[in-house]
Amino acid sequence: AAGARRRPGPRERARRLVASAAAEALRAALVTRDDPRLDALCDAVCRGEIDIDAAAARARALVEDPDRER
Repeated sequence: AAGARRRPGPRERARRLVASAAAEALRAALVTRDDPRLDALCDAVCRGEIDIDAAAARARALVEDPDRER
């Protein structure tokens, strides 16, 4: 039927599960993080100096490479 969605296969379901697990791990790492760089990033979002997508990319970098200076 036109417009009908095909059912996702095992790979697509696995991809969604992996993406969900990665997102949850990142979220958990960020909400418990005591990092002045993350605080400054959040302050910049609140002041409208950076959009949320750019902030998310920078926050992810803080978790992936915590010793990296931005």
